[in-house]
Amino acid sequence: DPSTLLPPGLENFVQLGVGVSYSHPLMQNLGGTLDRLPFELSGFNIARVELEAAENKEALLLDIGLRYLDWVFLNEQQKLMKARLKLAQRSLRQVLKRHKANLVDKVDVLRADDSVQIAKQSLVWTKARSKAKQSELAVLTQEPKLYNQAPSYPLYEVHDLPDADSAITSLKESSRLVQTLNTVRSQLERQHAGIEETLEPQLFVTVGAGVTHDIAGYVDDTSENDLRPDVYALLNFQYPLGNTTAEADADGTRLKIMQVQEEVKEVELSLEATARSLLIQLKDLQEVLRLNELQIKSAQRKTQEESKLYKRGRSMLTFVLQSQDGEQSAKLARAET
Repeated sequence: DPSTLLPPGLENFVQLGVGVSYSHPLMQNLGGTLDRLPFELSGFNIARVELEAAENKEALLLDIGLRYLDWVFLNEQQKLMKARLKLAQRSLRQVLKRHKANLVDKVDVLRADDSVQIAKQSLVWTKARSKAKQSELAVLTQEPKLYNQAPSYPLYEVHDLPDADSAITSLKESSRLVQTLNTVRSQLERQHAGIEETLEPQLFVTVGAGVTHDIAGYVDDTSENDLRPDVYALLNFQYPLGNTTAEADADGTRLKIMQVQEEVKEVELSLEATARSLLIQLKDLQEVLRLNELQIKSAQRKTQEESKLYKRGRSMLTFVLQSQDGEQSAKLARAET
């Protein structure tokens, strides 16, 4: 008898049922803020990784750009060294002629030859450095064609400087360090909001519906089966009496937010100080370049006058060569600036 399998008094109360229920928060986690918290926090991590990747890419491009400028300078220096070598060799030939004519001593020939050797050494050393920089760029850019090319850049071109305030504002807005710190701050603020949310009371409304089915026929074949609907609604309220762990986490997160805010201020102040200092240096550098141009023009005029005197027989070729060498020295000083 199947009824013997049931506890006493329940032979006529066997039921099967099926139903669904839904709970909706009215206070804590309203709108699913806590459910979305892990996903939103991971989004900030992704943003930080993207900023770091962009910063690394920019750092690589900056390194390549600086190496290229070094190559441009060395190539320009090489041209100037070649010109100075030609002047030294021409001066040596002139001294040799005068020595044969017993117009100068042997020591003057040795001095002229020493100048030639120094110019040759400087040219060889500059060539070696230029080729080394060229090789570095070819490897870093993975561009073998650079081995057969010469750099091209307006080395002496001067641009107008930007306004200090606008430059500083642009620098702060584009600084990836500031952007990264702001992302960290936003992440901490979202995390703090989630912790504060856990301190809120919990109030849920739950509604459900279902059906039950009496299987009295299983016990007693003479009874009729019964199918009944079941609908209900509940309110569930819970109030935390003191979540010290969550409160401590909230205080700690709030402190971290304040620290990041101070870091942002320090970085922005550092950027502003660096920007103003660079603008002042660039302004002074423009003045130095202007003076270099005047020096080169003055050396060129001196060379012209020495050449005129030499053609008239009122000066020696040595003075012409010295003027030309001074002109090349002025150009080298401009390139180094």
